[in-house]
Amino acid sequence: TNSVEDAIEGITLDLIKTNIGEPETLTVAVDTQAADLAVRQFVSGYNAVFTEIRSLSQFNGEDSDTQGILIGDATLRNLEIRIRREINTFNATSGTAFSSIAQLGIKSNDQTGLLEVQSSELSSALSSNFDSIGELFANTEDGLAKRMDNLIEEYNRQGGILDSKSDILNDRVNDISEERIDLERELQNLETRLLSQFIAMDSIVASFQSTGDFLTAQLDRLAGPLAYKK
Repeated sequence: TNSVEDAIEGITLDLIKTNIGEPETLTVAVDTQAADLAVRQFVSGYNAVFTEIRSLSQFNGEDSDTQGILIGDATLRNLEIRIRREINTFNATSGTAFSSIAQLGIKSNDQTGLLEVQSSELSSALSSNFDSIGELFANTEDGLAKRMDNLIEEYNRQGGILDSKSDILNDRVNDISEERIDLERELQNLETRLLSQFIAMDSIVASFQSTGDFLTAQLDRLAGPLAYKK
């Protein structure tokens, strides 16, 4: 067979051609570049989330056109707080060289609150303690990725926080719709009542006017001092 599985532990070699007299050299090493990229993608994803949160919750004084659509929303605020808490929580896994992402050169900018990667520190950590970085992020019990996954699951799962929030908002919309229907009905009833009152009042005024015209005509017919003077 051209498939060799027992030459190097954990490696399968698929032989596709011969090269007699010209041996190949195969090097198996830790791919620090892929790990570096994965860490940077995590940082980029985190920053994208908080940029969006900032956009949704921003306050711009009296300029209502640029106000965040979720300004003052408690659910969004709690999500932000909880994610930041997870980012700053120390990993309690014993036997690892790192307990926080700050030790990898990933630190929060004092002005923006977004994460920044110190390339030299990250490169040094990858070279010296590659496996510990994996434990920090991917430990199945308290790794950062695991904790983040559990947190997001609380929000995204069926019947979770977002579902509950959506139900509450839909109930409010339904209540508002019902209130609008009730208000429209009340306005229609008020309009009908006022119209009836106006018609009745108009009829009374017309009756008074007719009576007044009759009395005026009768007074005009009187002679002498009893005659009606306009």
